Amino acid sequence: MPTTTDWEYTISGGTATLTRYRRSGSYYVNIPSSIGGYTVTNISGTASKPVFVRGNMPVYFTVTLPNTLTAIGNYVFYDVYDLNKLSGTITIPEGVRTIGKYAFYQCAHVSINGLPSTLTSIGDYAFCACRNWSGSWSLPDTLTSIGRDAFIGCYSLTGTLRIPESVTHIGAEAFKSCYGTTRVEFESETAPSIGSGAFGVGESGHPVTLTLAGERWVKNATANAGNEYTTFAYDIPPLPPVGLKLGADTTVYGTLTVADDMLYSKALAADSEGKVVPASSDDLFEGAGFSATPVIITEED
Repeated sequence: MPTTTDWEYTISGGTATLTRYRRSGSYYVNIPSSIGGYTVTNISGTASKPVFVRGNMPVYFTVTLPNTLTAIGNYVFYDVYDLNKLSGTITIPEGVRTIGKYAFYQCAHVSINGLPSTLTSIGDYAFCACRNWSGSWSLPDTLTSIGRDAFIGCYSLTGTLRIPESVTHIGAEAFKSCYGTTRVEFESETAPSIGSGAFGVGESGHPVTLTLAGERWVKNATANAGNEYTTFAYDIPPLPPVGLKLGADTTVYGTLTVADDMLYSKALAADSEGKVVPASSDDLFEGAGFSATPVIITEED
């Protein structure tokens, strides 16, 4: 493995990946845009060999990332969250497409200056407990996958969490304990997979009512998606007018609410001729979860 005074790195496909910072006691680390004549496009480590090692770093230090990066890999700042702390503000450059698992794990003293518009995936625990990251939620429209516990404990991010149409996967507990979140809005008409506890934002002393707003669907939204301190209200399409033709035996759900580990719905049903009629009573779904199939309502010619 090639090395310099400051770095260990690897070469693949004509570009460099930085794998270990070697210098001790640096308060300001400018990650290079090139090394050994190769452009630096990635920085990545492993659980046993993270990029920055606490024993090499001072109590507080800051980092500048180069604009040449297309990926921030795994375990980059995994080891520098306790006695030796990454601090200040980090700007993740435009062009970064992936952020790996444990990349900024428990970096509680650093603020992230937003996510790039090029980002497609965020790994497991990537921003776990980055509680100094403040401001409003903003996920890029290119994002497709959010790993488990990716933002757990990021309670200084506030307001509405908008899930872009591009997102197809949200891992378990991805947004757990994000106390500042007041609402979640899904933009897609196709349901992503949602892991258990993905939106369990409430904790003792911080009760939260969270609304998931989707225009045409709710799927894989489960009673155990939160915890006992979180109340969920799932907004499904406005109920169609009585008399509108649907397929026979179709049920159109109104507001679904989780209470006492059960799911209640206000419902309209279609009669044998496919006309919408009020349901005789609230439907009750027992058990851990439910799945609601999208109903696309169209007027007949």
